[in-house]
Amino acid sequence: MKLLYVSYVDMNETSGPSINEGGFLRVLRDFDVDLDIITGDTTSVLKIGSSLGALKTVKKIVNYIVYSFAVVSLIFNKSKMSDKDLVVLRLGPLPIAESMLVLFSNPKFVIKTLGSGNLSWASGNVFLHRIHLRLYAYLAKKSSMIDTVTDESMLQIKETLPDGQNLPIHVIDNGVDTNLFKFREKRCIRQKYELDDYQYIVGYTGNFGSKRGATEAIITTAKFNADGVNVGCVILGYDPDQASLVELSISLGIEGKVHFLGSIPFENVPEVTSMLDIGFSILSNESKGASPQKVRQYVASGVSVISTPGSDDFIEDIQCGFLVKQGDLDAMYSYAKFLLSTEYWPDYELIQLHIKNHLSLKVGINTRLKIWSKICDN
Repeated sequence: MKLLYVSYVDMNETSGPSINEGGFLRVLRDFDVDLDIITGDTTSVLKIGSSLGALKTVKKIVNYIVYSFAVVSLIFNKSKMSDKDLVVLRLGPLPIAESMLVLFSNPKFVIKTLGSGNLSWASGNVFLHRIHLRLYAYLAKKSSMIDTVTDESMLQIKETLPDGQNLPIHVIDNGVDTNLFKFREKRCIRQKYELDDYQYIVGYTGNFGSKRGATEAIITTAKFNADGVNVGCVILGYDPDQASLVELSISLGIEGKVHFLGSIPFENVPEVTSMLDIGFSILSNESKGASPQKVRQYVASGVSVISTPGSDDFIEDIQCGFLVKQGDLDAMYSYAKFLLSTEYWPDYELIQLHIKNHLSLKVGINTRLKIWSKICDN
């Protein structure tokens, strides 16, 4: 199968989409496909790194414009387009270039990983949001297949886009690159990062932690230490509100036990993740349609999980974590105490079997390739 993979995502960043897409393409190359890609990182012209929000925004806008021109140029490259069996689109904000490609080249194409985040872009600007949704509606109607990560996100797509009930939507859960995220010896990694003085370590490894679990991890750490248990906390990833987390740790008197690692090279994320005993992933009710990649990375790394209801029910089924309501800090602490107690005996064979059969990226890729092959044959 000859695929043209078109994705706005810059794989060199450490955002969730970058990690997801980068892992997907790495594993996809192991399959019997002829792959040609145009992605945000292959077309980027500004590669500057900066912690300043304004410079990050300028970089993203410039690179997105360049990427869009690269996509539009495909219209005039008829030999490249005619040589492909299928075009795979990973859509970003205002997919004007992709819409032009479909309008003028009329390729057979699918849309990969469409979610609520795609549809809600610029929701605070009525004019931009309306144009954005019209472009998505056009592409969705023309596509041969759309995949999304949960039943909740499928329902959101059907309710948001015109004629949504008739769209060819398939639910394919987020997968994790199990070659990278895997069980490791925690003690050795903690020694490497000079964090081996703790009895246990909890935390959050991902961006925007203040909204997704870092707050709860810090509060749980404070409760453990107040009860005389030497627990440390690791917070990894970019967060524009990190100052509030620092202030929280100070106010709780545990500033010396909360370690902010910031944004680190992605190749180091798996080992940092695996040093945790408990990983937190706390989403608001508005985000329950998401399929948190972070939870799947925790599980694949042998880390127990405290998460919120939505698409993570499996953690209770395989007994490697608990689901709690956002804001129920007492329940989080109660479950965390159990997970770190001698009463908790995880069934690692059951967990590993679930990882292999359900969480591995290969499972989702196999599912997609079977569907894509049928589309190509029709």
